Amino acid sequence: MVLVKMKPINKAFTLVEALVTLAVVALLILIGGHHFSSQPGVKVDQWQTSFDSHWQHARNLAQGHGQAVNVNFGLEAVSFNQTTLTYPKNYRCHQNQLVKILPTGYVAPTTIVLENGLQQKLAIIFSLGGGDYRFQIEH
Repeated sequence: MVLVKMKPINKAFTLVEALVTLAVVALLILIGGHHFSSQPGVKVDQWQTSFDSHWQHARNLAQGHGQAVNVNFGLEAVSFNQTTLTYPKNYRCHQNQLVKILPTGYVAPTTIVLENGLQQKLAIIFSLGGGDYRFQIEH
């Protein structure tokens, strides 16, 4: 009787199989995550940065020239004198609102609410009258 030595069977993944599996899972996550945010337009954090720049320019203009500056929050964009900044993707303001920056930099306390179709709200809260504001995102 001849005994044949058999190679032990490994039931674990090899390194190549593990890398292929990881690549497939990563690709599915990437495609799935992109699917939810594939609408054209500006992302909220990019828009906040751009809004801050425009707002500071409008405040400096009001204080530097000693005259009030009107900032109009329209249904789909905010207007700073001659510059228009479109809201982030899918966001809209429920009504036109005017915010006046006085020559002293004073802004009456108010809240501007932008909404999208997914029940998410982006609130721009002007408080304490000094022209300072903060963003609040509600889901």
